[in-house]
Amino acid sequence: MQFILTREQAYELAWSAPLTTLALDMGISNVALGKSFRVAGIPLPGPGYWNKLKAGKPARRLLLADPHLGSARFVHISGNLTGLVRRSITGEPGERADPWEPTELLKNRFVSSLRSLSLPQGSKWVHRGVQRLLDKDDRTVAKAEGSHPIFAQIYRPKFRDALGVRRLKFINRLAYALERAGGSLSITNDEASVLDLHIGSGSATCRIEYRDRDLCVSDFSTDRYGQTFRAKWADDETGRLEAKLSDIIIDAAVAAWSQELKWRDDVKARRIQRELELEAEAARRRALAEEQQRQAEKKARRRARKKLVALARGADEATLIRRYVRDAQERLGQGLSEEELVAWTSWALRFADSIDPWKNGDALHHAKKVTLSKQEDEG
Repeated sequence: MQFILTREQAYELAWSAPLTTLALDMGISNVALGKSFRVAGIPLPGPGYWNKLKAGKPARRLLLADPHLGSARFVHISGNLTGLVRRSITGEPGERADPWEPTELLKNRFVSSLRSLSLPQGSKWVHRGVQRLLDKDDRTVAKAEGSHPIFAQIYRPKFRDALGVRRLKFINRLAYALERAGGSLSITNDEASVLDLHIGSGSATCRIEYRDRDLCVSDFSTDRYGQTFRAKWADDETGRLEAKLSDIIIDAAVAAWSQELKWRDDVKARRIQRELELEAEAARRRALAEEQQRQAEKKARRRARKKLVALARGADEATLIRRYVRDAQERLGQGLSEEELVAWTSWALRFADSIDPWKNGDALHHAKKVTLSKQEDEG
C-alpha cells in the first residue's frame, strides 16, 4: 500500500517517533522510510536525539527548509497508513500527489521560487567536474612538454583556448546556479558537451556546444523515456548565454519535473494494473479451489453410496451364508463326523460375521461418517 503526505505532514511524522518505530508500525524497513524522507528533503533527527528527549535533556530539532526549485510538494511513502501515522500528522493524507500542471503554470511556480543565481564577483568556487577537466588539461600539458613534436600534437589540452575557457566558465556558473536552486550538475564526457541537470527528484540531459562560434545549450531529454524537449539558448541580440541562466534552469526544471510526474503516473498505473492482475489471479484461484472442493464432495458422495451398496450386499450375503449353514447342518450330518461338521460350521459362521456390517461395526462407522459429513456441509 502507498499513501501520500505533504512535505509538512512528512516533517511532522519524521519527528514524531524514532524511525524504527514508525517503520515497524507501517510494515516497511527503516531504510526505505528514511530514503522516502531524504529524497523529499525532509530533515531527520540525528543520533541521540530521542535518548536526549527521554532523559529530559534539550535536543536540537532541525527546521524544515523552504522548498527549492522543483522540490516535491508531496511525499510518497510505501507502507500501511496506520493510526500512529494519522495521530502524528495534521490533517488528512492526500489521495493524489503532484497533479499535472500546464507548462506555463509550472514555469510560473518555479520562477516564484527562484533565488539569485549569479556567481559572486571574485568568487573562487569551482565545480568538481570543471576542476577535474582543468586538472586533466594540466596533466596533458605536462605530458606534452619535452615530448616529440608529433606527440605534442596528440597531447593537446582541450580547454586552454578562448572557446574552451568560456565553455568551462559557463558550466561553472550554471553548476553554481543549479546548486543555489537546490539542484546539481554533472559533466558526462571529457569534452564537456553533455550535461546532466538534476533538479528535485527529476533530471534532464542537455548538450552544450559552439555553433558558428556562438555558445549554445539545446535539447533537454530524459533517460527514462528518451523524449526530447526541444529548446535552445544561444548568444543573440538579447544578450550572451551567461545572462540566461535563469531561463535555462527553469526550462530544465519543467522538462525534468514533467517527466518525473509522468513517471509517477506510470508507476501508479502499473501498480493499479498489478493489483487488478493479483485480484484476478486470486479470484481464479478461489474459483479453482471451489471447483476442486465440489469435485471432492461429489467423489465422497459416490464413495459413500458405493460403500452403502457394498454394506447392504455384505449383510445379505451374511444372512444367506447363515441360512446355508443351518441347511448344511441337517444335510451334511451323514457325510461328516461331528468334529468335522463343528469345524466347518464354525469357519462358515466366522466368515459370515466378518462380512456382516452389523457384526463387524462397518454399518455404524459408515452411518456416523455420512452423518458428520452432512452436518459439515449444512454448517
